[in-house]
Amino acid sequence: MQRFVARQNIAHYRHLLETEQDPAKRAKLERLLSEANAQLDDAEAGATPKSGSDD
Repeated sequence: MQRFVARQNIAHYRHLLETEQDPAKRAKLERLLSEANAQLDDAEAGATPKSGSDD
């Protein structure tokens, strides 16, 4: 679920950046996009199957 939300946020922020011209708003969107990318990376890293025992 976290991966889905992160992907949706990334798509949304990219879409907004296509038309936003205000530098302050663009900076905020770029920061949000960076955070969403980091969240997706974290979610995907946590979703990788572990090998071996959980002991």
